[in-house]
This record gives sequence, structure tokens and C-alpha cells, in this order.
Amino acid sequence: GLRSGNGGRSWALAAGALWLAACMLPAPSEPLATQAAGDALAVALVQGDVAQARKWRPQARQAIVARYRRLSAPYWGRADLIVWPETAIPAVYVDGRREPYAALRAQAQASPARLFAGTLRAADGGIRNSVIDLGSGRASDKRHLVPFGEYVPAGALLRPLLGRLGVAVNDLAPGGGGAAPLPVAGTAAGAPVCYEMAFAGEVAERAAQAGLLVNVSDDVWFGRTIGLWQNREMARMRALETGRPVLRATNTGLTAVIGADGRLQATLAPFVPGVLAATVVPRTGLTPFVRWASRPALVVAAVLVVVGAIASRTGRAIDH
Repeated sequence: GLRSGNGGRSWALAAGALWLAACMLPAPSEPLATQAAGDALAVALVQGDVAQARKWRPQARQAIVARYRRLSAPYWGRADLIVWPETAIPAVYVDGRREPYAALRAQAQASPARLFAGTLRAADGGIRNSVIDLGSGRASDKRHLVPFGEYVPAGALLRPLLGRLGVAVNDLAPGGGGAAPLPVAGTAAGAPVCYEMAFAGEVAERAAQAGLLVNVSDDVWFGRTIGLWQNREMARMRALETGRPVLRATNTGLTAVIGADGRLQATLAPFVPGVLAATVVPRTGLTPFVRWASRPALVVAAVLVVVGAIASRTGRAIDH
């Protein structure tokens, strides 16, 4: 009887071990169920390396935008897409007719290149953290805001306390509804902002409508810690899950072009201004993860729990 009980538990443990082993198999060399779609795009990812202490000073705004324009200047006639990182323009976009947006809009409309820039945007009575195609005015808004950095959770309770401590926090508004992709050079780009790359299911929704992903971020908060590398690794995982190339444009690093197989194709050294120029091929098709997200893994986990429980109960019954 004891041997039979142990045998049931051993079977459950073996099944769990096989599942873990399957999860650790090497990634395929080609993304599952996706194919190249269209010609390669020339891209330029601009890394400004602007210090957080300087970024939001009104007197620094003109010099910051001038730095991004100077870095971008060689690529207006050579790239299909120029990307500036999260809140690269430290101002609020209203309709594109005010500076510094007006001059950038005119330049983008006169150029074959599109300019995707991270900035704040006034919409529907709130301020949003957005990626804007400055030539067309189309925008993709950040839906998952950072607690305390972009909004105060339980604000009715905490805001008076923060006020007494002299901490001023202005809540941003989350983007609503679905995040429509931004058209570019015959394809479309999903544009998750910053740590939205941590939400695998939502990134998969964006990828289903797009040929590539553009992830703008400002990781200056992490300084020179491992946080920079962790964020890039999350972006690599999203590329592999969705079978889409990822363009990761950051303020201080780690700016990178990630292939649809999750491998790094090109990178830029952190903590220096620069431009990462590369080419990427958009892809079409739906990977198993884009189709079903984490549901198969949850089903398998539930089955293993049930099998383990049955085996445990059967073992106890036999023991008695």
C-alpha cells in the first residue's frame, strides 16, 4: 500500500518535472507562425541622455529639443522611421500648432521619414503619456501608469498626506480603449510605453494589429542599476512571444533593436547621447501566444494541480 501511494505521488511529480523541462527548451530559431511582410524599414532610434533633474526645467526645454533635432538631422532623408524616447519633448502637445511641435510637424511632413516622439498630450480633459506621430498627429497613449510616479493610488487618502509633506503629484490620465497602431512605411507599429512591456497579454493585443513594436522608455530612474537590463530582457521576451521585431528607444539606455526571435540585433551604449541606425523587417501572422496568451499554460497548471490532488488522496486512501 505504501509503495502504491508513493507511486501516485511520484507520477504527479514526474508530470510536473516534464512540464518544467518543456518550458526550458531552447527557443526556436524562427518565430512560430509568423512571416516577413514587406520590405525592410530603415530606422533611427535617438538616445538623448537627458538627466532627470534637468529635463523638466522650462529653461532647459529648448536645448533638449535642439539636442534631439541635431542627433536626428542626418536621418530625415535616410530613414523610414525616427523614434524619440518617452517624454523626449518635455512639454504638453495640444494640436501640433505650438512650438516646439509646429516646427517638428512641418519637418516630418516635408520628409519621407516619420517621427514618433514621446511627449505628454492633452486629450479629453486630461494629460496623457503618449507616443505621437508628429507628421500626422496620430497618438498612442500609455494605459498602465506608474503608481506615485504618474498617479497617486487611493488619492483621496494619500494626497492630503503628501501635500503636508510638501510632495506635489499631478495625476496623468490613462489611455482608454484599445491602442490602435501607428501607420509607418506600409506597415503599422504597436507602441507600448515604458514598463507596459511587462504586460505580455496587452503587448500581444497590440502585436496582432502591427508588423513591429516600438517601445519608448525613459529608464533614467534606474540610474546604473540592473533595472535597465531587466527592462530590455522583458522587451526581448515580448519580441519572442509575439514574433515581432521590437524597436526600444530610451533616454539613457538600453536602446536596442530586437529581432522577432528575441535576439539582440543592434544596441547602443548607455549613458551617452547617440543614434542607433538599423533595418528591420515587419512580420505578419499570429504566434500561439498572440492567439491564446497564457491560457494554455494556466490550463496545464490547473490539470497538474488536479492530478496531484487526486494522486495524493489516492495514496492516502491506499495507505489506510
